[in-house]
Amino acid sequence: MIFDDLSSEYINKCRAMFIHEVCKEKEVNLDIDDWMTALNDERILFKEQEKEAKPVFTRDRINRLTNFTLEDDVIENIFDYFSRAALLFLPRVNRKLVKKIKKWREEDKRIVLLSNTGMIDAETTRKILEKLKLCSYFDQILLSEEVGICKPDPMIFLEVSKRIKVPASRMLHIGDSMELDYKPALTAGCKALLLEEELIFNV
Repeated sequence: MIFDDLSSEYINKCRAMFIHEVCKEKEVNLDIDDWMTALNDERILFKEQEKEAKPVFTRDRINRLTNFTLEDDVIENIFDYFSRAALLFLPRVNRKLVKKIKKWREEDKRIVLLSNTGMIDAETTRKILEKLKLCSYFDQILLSEEVGICKPDPMIFLEVSKRIKVPASRMLHIGDSMELDYKPALTAGCKALLLEEELIFNV
């Protein structure tokens, strides 16, 4: 939600081109279109697993992406290439949302970024947030890979409550998914808002 999805296809193409070039050195013979297809297929599968609240780690996803045919050291290298590509081709920031977050901070509201990690691991996600100068907007940043729980497990919302020492009943979770955000937040005892872009200024 903090990143603008409109740029994701372009960014994924850039990342696929970069990964294709560096992986040729490791004799991973997938062309750019193959990488794009593999990434899109993997994203669909990940979304299905995500609904079941099953954390999936980046190295496991890369292994699956390459059909489990590569040695561990090659998987480790590709993992590194994915991280480098993510930092080279940064996502576009949702500036409307950032503007709203600034206003919330001025109102002395405590703000937590809660996110499931996907193909980009938690460490790289933090580096991206730092590079885009977004870290200072949040009191806490909780990433599923680090916590060991992922949305839609209601326990991850209770983990936020525990860390910021605020009862779940006093927390408002804002997200863009009915299944991953809205419903599990309510189950955890939080207030919840399913955010539509045009409603952001009314929050």
